[in-house]
Amino acid sequence: MRTTAFIQWTPAYSVGHSLLDRQHRFVIEVINELYQARIHLRSPGEFKAIFQRLGQYTKTHLAYEEKFLADHGYPEQAEHARLHQAMKIRILAIEQQNETGDVDISQELFDFLKDWWLTHILEEDMRYAKFFENRSG
Repeated sequence: MRTTAFIQWTPAYSVGHSLLDRQHRFVIEVINELYQARIHLRSPGEFKAIFQRLGQYTKTHLAYEEKFLADHGYPEQAEHARLHQAMKIRILAIEQQNETGDVDISQELFDFLKDWWLTHILEEDMRYAKFFENRSG
């Protein structure tokens, strides 16, 4: 039985850089996997492992994106990094709850993940996409 994704990737989320787009897609895939684990009442251990993967990959992606922006002279890189820092703090707090088994896997968690990622991609990341597009063309 095929299930609908919690977040459906669309071309509107593309920032025009293949590696960053693949990273964004992967984050969305893991959020979808986490959501399916919740829907299908997977074991707490399975949910914990998926969330750990999401947290680790989020940190890896954000660090890569920050370095990419700094290396390419993006003028709003420092502000972009501050936004990332807020997400890293939130993910760390959720990871700590996950470690103790106290993570709240309510719809609120998923709404937060969806809202943060889609807003971040469509607003903040599109700013750098526009910057690079204007710079090259």
